[in-house]
Amino acid sequence: MTAQAEIDVLKAQVRSLKYMFYAMACLIVTAIAVAATSMQGVPDVIQAKKFEVVNEESKAVGRFSSGTSGGLLNIFNNNGESVAGLASGTDGGGLVIFSNNERIIAGLAAHEDGGGLVIYNNQMKEIFRIPEKEAVGK
Repeated sequence: MTAQAEIDVLKAQVRSLKYMFYAMACLIVTAIAVAATSMQGVPDVIQAKKFEVVNEESKAVGRFSSGTSGGLLNIFNNNGESVAGLASGTDGGGLVIFSNNERIIAGLAAHEDGGGLVIYNNQMKEIFRIPEKEAVGK
């Protein structure tokens, strides 16, 4: 075999190896693309100790977390002040509404005798209650 014939054989072998390399590279890229798109499904459950919703300034406007008696949901205004809260308690749930300066304005809660509603003025003085204090525990 002449030197030119050997060079031609080597060129053919290199060309074949190039085609095999390109085919393998395409196969790997395709496998990665298929794997990546199959992982973009919606999960059945998302778990965390706390979830926060933030506004455009990255301030929390909502928070869902856990407390000693169960779940807590807090709603904040754009200044970061709490304006509403929903919580689980030992006797059931409770809802509290706050003014912009974080004073309690109203509360609705479950307790061992049933449920109750309390409304406060801007000095946090109780102005209305259902049931009345005398009816609780009777």
